[in-house]
Order: sequence, then C-alpha cells, then structure tokens
Amino acid sequence: MFKEKLKNKQMSFNQENTEHIFFERLPSTNDYMQKLARDKKLQEGTVVWTNFQTQGKGHGKNTWESEEGKNLLMSILLKPPSFDAAGQFQISRIISLALVDLVDKYCRPVTIKWPNDIMLDRKKIAGILIENTIIDGKISESVAGIGLNVNQVDFPVYIPNPTSMKKEAGCHFDILNILKELIRFIESWYTKLLKGENRLIEKSYEKVLYGFRKELAFDEGGRSFSAKIIGVGPGGHLILEIPGGEIREFGFKEVSFKL
Repeated sequence: MFKEKLKNKQMSFNQENTEHIFFERLPSTNDYMQKLARDKKLQEGTVVWTNFQTQGKGHGKNTWESEEGKNLLMSILLKPPSFDAAGQFQISRIISLALVDLVDKYCRPVTIKWPNDIMLDRKKIAGILIENTIIDGKISESVAGIGLNVNQVDFPVYIPNPTSMKKEAGCHFDILNILKELIRFIESWYTKLLKGENRLIEKSYEKVLYGFRKELAFDEGGRSFSAKIIGVGPGGHLILEIPGGEIREFGFKEVSFKL
C-alpha cells in the first residue's frame, strides 16, 4: 500500500498494484475520476483513460479535442500528504516534466509553455488540467488530467499549431505502452516531490520553460508589452521582469504570449 511505503521512505506508488480503468468513451476523465473518488476510496495512482472524450476539458472554458482512438486521454489520482494548497503549482510542474521526459524520448526539442502546454517548436503536443480537492488549506487529492497527441495527424483548422508524436517521429505508437511509460515518469517526479526536492523540480522546470530569461512579447487586455519570464510562483503566477526592472505577476488569462 502507498501509505506503508511512505512510512518506509520509499515514497512512490507502483503502477502494477494500482487500478487502470479504461472506457471506450467518457464525457471527461477528470470528471469521472472525481465522481469515482467521491463514491469510493481510491488507491493513489489510480488511472482513468479513454479512447474518446465527448466533453474534454481544458483550463477555464477551454476544451480538449481529439480524434477517437488516436491519442492518450487520461487522469491520474495523487494524494500528497500534508501538501499546502499555496504550493499547488508543484503538481503541475511534475506532471509537465513527466510529459517532457516522455516526449523528449521520441521527439525534440520539447518546452513547457506557461501554464499548461507541452510544445515542440511552438507546436502544441499536450495539455494538462490539474483539479485539486482542498481541505483546511491542504490538498487532500489531486486529479491530473492529460491529453497527449499520439497518433493523430489531421487536425481541425481552428486548432492553432497542433502536432503529435506520430507527426514528429514519423511512426505509429502503441497508446497503452505510452500510458505505462508516462506513469513511470510521473512516479519518478512525484517521488522527488514527496522527498522535498522542490528546488530540483523548479530548476528542471525552468530549464525547459518556453521563453525563460528571454525577452518576449506579451498581451495584457489588448495592450502589448515586452518582458522576461523570471519564474513561476508557487500558486502558478507568471513572474515577469519589465524593461527597467519592474517585477509583475500575472494569473492565468491575465496575460498571453504573442507568438
């Protein structure tokens, strides 16, 4: 059991002992995982995945669209012990880094575009949606939803700059194998988080963060300005340095990149 391992300082879940729940179709893997977690006690590391989502979710009102049977659509349940909600972006960091490790194994170069996009040379290959249950200022459960473009090669024209592993690597991938590989990478980064290796996680994230320490163009409510990304705060706020030295922080949707 996960709690027994935690006491022994092993601090990881073993996917061979956790439940992988598959559906041909679901409205949303995140929604189903959250409902399942309310109805029964789920083991940490439980995975829900599907061939197709009818109501795939992104941040805010965004949606995630995917051709049926071509991509990895999944959610994984984490239960970090005594984890402050104020530092919840660390979970987004480790899921992003796991995706970078996976995609980097087959395709290069990989970057993370704040707050939740995995990119290959400005083309989006994956997105993340983290939904946390917070009790008394602590995260009791975290559902990490992931959409990874694997074998899809044709995309709707209204989706900006999409790509997939097949388009980049030129070969077909077994989605179940990709799922198992990704869980191993998630387990590795999650173990680092539970061991308190926060600076390593933050440095690793900054190393692959799109535009880090480079001057970029941004848009704030129709106003364009230049700034350098100097970090991402514990709650996920983007920290920018404006020419002249002013430091400003922005939440999701408060500022956007002008690519």
